[in-house]
Amino acid sequence: MELAILVYSSTSFEKINELANSIEDESVKDHLKEFLEIRILETKHDFVIFDSKTFFLDIEDQINTGTSPGMTQINDQSYTKRFKAKFDELWTKGKRFDFI
Repeated sequence: MELAILVYSSTSFEKINELANSIEDESVKDHLKEFLEIRILETKHDFVIFDSKTFFLDIEDQINTGTSPGMTQINDQSYTKRFKAKFDELWTKGKRFDFI
Protein backbone atom coordinates (compact mmCIF):
# COMPACT_ATOMS: atom_id res chain seq x y z
CA MET A 1 0.00 0.00 0.00
CA GLU A 2 1.33 3.42 -0.95
CA LEU A 3 -1.53 5.76 0.00
CA ALA A 4 -3.66 5.41 3.12
CA ILE A 5 -6.80 7.51 3.45
CA LEU A 6 -8.85 7.60 6.64
CA VAL A 7 -12.28 8.95 5.74
CA TYR A 8 -13.93 10.73 8.63
CA SER A 9 -16.94 12.36 7.04
CA SER A 10 -19.79 11.09 4.90
CA THR A 11 -19.20 13.92 2.41
CA SER A 12 -15.60 12.86 1.78
CA PHE A 13 -16.67 9.23 1.55
CA GLU A 14 -19.34 10.03 -1.06
CA LYS A 15 -16.91 12.04 -3.20
CA ILE A 16 -14.25 9.31 -3.15
CA ASN A 17 -16.87 6.68 -3.97
CA GLU A 18 -18.23 8.76 -6.90
CA LEU A 19 -14.72 9.30 -8.25
CA ALA A 20 -13.84 5.61 -8.04
CA ASN A 21 -17.08 4.54 -9.68
CA SER A 22 -16.54 6.96 -12.55
CA ILE A 23 -13.31 5.23 -13.59
CA GLU A 24 -13.98 3.09 -16.65
CA ASP A 25 -10.47 1.84 -17.36
CA GLU A 26 -10.03 -1.49 -15.55
CA SER A 27 -6.23 -1.15 -15.44
CA VAL A 28 -6.57 2.12 -13.54
CA LYS A 29 -8.97 0.46 -11.10
CA ASP A 30 -6.49 -2.39 -10.60
CA HIS A 31 -3.71 0.10 -9.79
CA LEU A 32 -5.96 1.85 -7.30
CA LYS A 33 -6.61 -1.44 -5.55
CA GLU A 34 -2.87 -2.09 -5.41
CA PHE A 35 -1.73 1.32 -4.16
CA LEU A 36 -4.70 2.76 -2.25
CA GLU A 37 -6.38 1.71 0.97
CA ILE A 38 -9.34 3.52 2.48
CA ARG A 39 -10.74 3.07 5.96
CA ILE A 40 -13.76 4.73 7.54
CA LEU A 41 -13.91 6.06 11.09
CA GLU A 42 -16.13 8.63 12.77
CA THR A 43 -13.65 11.13 14.23
CA LYS A 44 -13.19 14.87 14.61
CA HIS A 45 -9.48 14.70 13.71
CA ASP A 46 -8.62 16.47 10.44
CA PHE A 47 -5.02 16.45 9.26
CA VAL A 48 -2.92 15.20 6.34
CA ILE A 49 0.53 13.66 6.67
CA PHE A 50 2.58 14.41 3.58
CA ASP A 51 5.93 12.84 4.46
CA SER A 52 8.11 12.20 7.53
CA LYS A 53 8.53 15.90 8.29
CA THR A 54 5.52 17.68 6.77
CA PHE A 55 1.85 17.62 7.63
CA PHE A 56 -1.17 19.82 7.05
CA LEU A 57 -3.48 20.81 9.86
CA ASP A 58 -7.08 21.91 9.39
CA ILE A 59 -7.89 25.48 10.46
CA GLU A 60 -11.32 25.78 12.05
CA ASP A 61 -13.18 29.03 11.41
CA GLN A 62 -13.44 30.70 14.82
CA ILE A 63 -16.49 32.73 13.79
CA ASN A 64 -18.44 30.02 11.99
CA THR A 65 -17.36 26.93 13.94
CA GLY A 66 -17.67 23.63 12.17
CA THR A 67 -16.32 25.09 8.93
CA SER A 68 -12.78 25.43 7.69
CA PRO A 69 -11.26 28.17 5.55
CA GLY A 70 -8.26 25.96 4.77
CA MET A 71 -5.25 24.12 6.10
CA THR A 72 -1.81 25.16 7.21
CA GLN A 73 1.44 23.38 6.37
CA ILE A 74 3.75 22.51 9.27
CA ASN A 75 7.32 21.37 8.66
CA ASP A 76 8.51 19.79 11.88
CA GLN A 77 9.73 16.20 11.95
CA SER A 78 9.12 15.59 15.67
CA TYR A 79 5.61 17.07 15.53
CA THR A 80 4.83 15.10 12.36
CA LYS A 81 5.95 11.95 14.16
CA ARG A 82 3.36 12.65 16.87
CA PHE A 83 0.63 13.07 14.25
CA LYS A 84 1.75 9.86 12.52
CA ALA A 85 1.34 8.01 15.83
CA LYS A 86 -2.18 9.44 16.16
CA PHE A 87 -2.98 8.47 12.57
CA ASP A 88 -1.77 4.91 13.22
CA GLU A 89 -4.00 4.71 16.30
CA LEU A 90 -7.04 5.93 14.32
CA TRP A 91 -6.14 3.71 11.35
CA THR A 92 -6.31 0.53 13.45
CA LYS A 93 -9.83 1.52 14.57
CA GLY A 94 -11.05 2.25 11.04
CA LYS A 95 -13.14 -0.17 9.00
CA ARG A 96 -11.63 -1.13 5.64
CA PHE A 97 -13.64 0.04 2.66
CA ASP A 98 -13.30 -1.56 -0.77
CA PHE A 99 -14.83 0.97 -3.13
CA ILE A 100 -13.91 -0.80 -6.34
